[in-house]
This record gives sequence, C-alpha cells and structure tokens, in this order.
Amino acid sequence: MNTIKIHAYIAHSGYTSRRKAEELVKAKKVFVNNTPATIGQRIDPSSDAVSIIEKKKTVSLPHQQPKKRYFLVNKPIGVVSTTSDPDNKPTILSLIPNTVERLYPVGRLDEESEGLLILTNDGSLTHQLTHPSFQYSKSYQVLLEKPLTSYAKKRLLTGISLKEGRVRAQSLEMDAHDPRVITISISQGWNRQVRRMLGVLGFEVKKLTRIAHGPFTLEQLGNAPYTQLNVNDVRELMRKSSPEIYAAHIKRSKK
Repeated sequence: MNTIKIHAYIAHSGYTSRRKAEELVKAKKVFVNNTPATIGQRIDPSSDAVSIIEKKKTVSLPHQQPKKRYFLVNKPIGVVSTTSDPDNKPTILSLIPNTVERLYPVGRLDEESEGLLILTNDGSLTHQLTHPSFQYSKSYQVLLEKPLTSYAKKRLLTGISLKEGRVRAQSLEMDAHDPRVITISISQGWNRQVRRMLGVLGFEVKKLTRIAHGPFTLEQLGNAPYTQLNVNDVRELMRKSSPEIYAAHIKRSKK
C-alpha cells in the first residue's frame, strides 16, 4: 500500500498549495472517507475518498492524480491574475485556450503590471516557488517617472519598512542608458510590494514588468503569449537553479 500525507496529496492533486492544504486540514474542511482529516494523516490515494468543503461547496478529489501541467504566461496589463473575477474582467486563464485541468497562478501580479506568471496544477511547485523558506526571487524591470537616486538605491538594498515588516531588495541594477529604468529582485510576494517600496521613497512607477520568477524567465516565451513546459523541463530548471534546495524538495515530496 502506497500512502501519502493528506496535505501533500491535496497539493499533488492541483487543488491548492501545501501550505493552504495544511490550513484547510486544521480548519476541519478536509474529509477522508467522510471523517475529518488530521494533520500528518496518511492516506492511500487508490482507495481513500478525499473531499474538501470550502466556500459552501464540496469538492471530491480524484483517485487518479491529474497530469501535471505547466504554463509560462506573458500577462498583459488589464488582465487579473486570478482564476475568476466578480467584475468579469479578463483573467489569466482566458489567455490559455482549451485547458481542461484546474490551473492556478503561482503568486500574483497586479492588474496594472505585466510580465511573467506561472500557471500550474502542481501544488508542490507552487509551494516551493512561493514559500519564503526557499528564497526564490522574483525580478522586475521598472520604469520610474524620474531617475532613481543613489540614496534611494541604498535604502532599497539596506531595507525599508512596509506594513508587513522590514524588507529589502535582493539586488538592484540601474539601466546604463536610462536612469529611470531599474531591475529589482525581491524574495517576498507581498501585494504590490515593488510599487510600495518605491512609493515610500517618493518614486512613482510608470511601468512594471516581471521578467523572472526563480529559474523561469520571460525570455523563455520568446514572442509567444504563453508556452507550455513538460515536467522534465521544470525539474531540470529547478535542479540547475538550486541543486541543494531541489534535492531537499524531492526528499520532502516523497514523505
């Protein structure tokens, strides 16, 4: 009998990330054979029935895990990075036609921003790319309304305070030809974080483009609006980017 921890099973199913799965279990919203699941509980995916009650709906997870899908998408301005929108704005899912699997964005990118967004049903990858402990950075090219000063650059690199806490840029480079253009990398995923970091220092963002998230880059799309990667592509990119982190992740995913 091959068993797996309940939160890992939910993540592998593509329903949500490991972290959110653990929260659902703690909130008594996950059931195994109609009995509330417990943290650390192991199940047999071939025989146990797993269901989740959330937002007044009951979702039964399939016994057979869906095929993992990975899409890199170049999100345009005006598209929301959610799977649905109450105001009927175009969503990130509308950019990928003919998909039958439930896909979710890895992190978020605000409506006024553009650039790389990863869509997948692989909860383990989502967890690895978004959990702070893995320290995968997100890089942005930013056009400011005025040139960035050396003082502001120093502040961004040494740390400034936002409502969530103290934060600093992992790296920051200024364009040699246009001092209004910077490339900044961060490890957190706070809402509108780059815009707010610059706003604290008095700099308005005119344009913001995400150019990388971990080992995935906007350049990998070429001129296409999106591209699909297979599981081997993803594993190789993750392995090359951080061999030690990747090895630890593989070991953990087998628990």
